[in-house]
Amino acid sequence: MRVLADDNNMVCVGTNPSDMALAINEGIRIGGGLAVVDRAAVVETLALPVGGIVADIDVEMMAAAESRFDAAARRLLRTLLGALRKVLDQRVRPREEES
Repeated sequence: MRVLADDNNMVCVGTNPSDMALAINEGIRIGGGLAVVDRAAVVETLALPVGGIVADIDVEMMAAAESRFDAAARRLLRTLLGALRKVLDQRVRPREEES
């Protein structure tokens, strides 16, 4: 998900409808914020309960929460990109001609 501070809409990006629905529902459950979901499990959240864009916690706690969320999102992205790279590599390699 990405926070759109200008109008507080929710955006969801994913690979399957059930994980995307879980991410949206988790964002609602935590009162606004971000969620990383993988294979029907909430991996990490970043609660942003004040208008869905900020949290009323001290800066050190927020920095730690953002770091955890960012790390979880990057791990999942690397996994997805690795899988996509394998598929693309197979599709662009010329097939060896049969003799």
